[in-house]
This record gives sequence, structure tokens and C-alpha cells, in this order.
Amino acid sequence: MSDSTPVSVVVVDDHPAILSGIEAWYAVSRRPITVVAAGSSVQEAWTAPGSTADVVVWKTRYAVRSGLEGAVDEFAHRPARDALLSQAG
Repeated sequence: MSDSTPVSVVVVDDHPAILSGIEAWYAVSRRPITVVAAGSSVQEAWTAPGSTADVVVWKTRYAVRSGLEGAVDEFAHRPARDALLSQAG
């Protein structure tokens, strides 16, 4: 994948300020990064348009607190998707 190939991302976090900040950060990236879905529910990543994203940005503490820690393992076994796990918050 070249530096000019767009990357699609879904962001899952329970803090609106974090979601907005990540989206703003990606908007000014040298490489095109498109946030196709964002929200506080893991459903953002499981359903369209988030289910088509190249990368999932996920808050690990939120997953554990919500009882969704098994979902991280499931993401890891999906072809052509990467997971970026955040400890923020």
C-alpha cells in the first residue's frame, strides 16, 4: 500500500472528545485517512459502513469494561483488517 492509497478507519470510543480529536487528526494526515464510522458502540465496527473499514481504532479499557474483550480476538482473525488498540481515557 503506497502512501497515497486511502485508508478507511472505524473508531470506537465512549468519549465524544476523543472521537472528534481522532477524526480531526486524520483529516490533516499526509496520507488520506477516511473515518467511515465512529461511535461508542462496538456495533460501529461490526455493521456497515464500519464493517468495511481497513482499520479499527478501539479503546481497550472500554472493551473490557463493556464485557467485549473477546471481540478484540475476533477482529484479529478477520482477513484484511487491522486493529489499533488505544489505552487513552
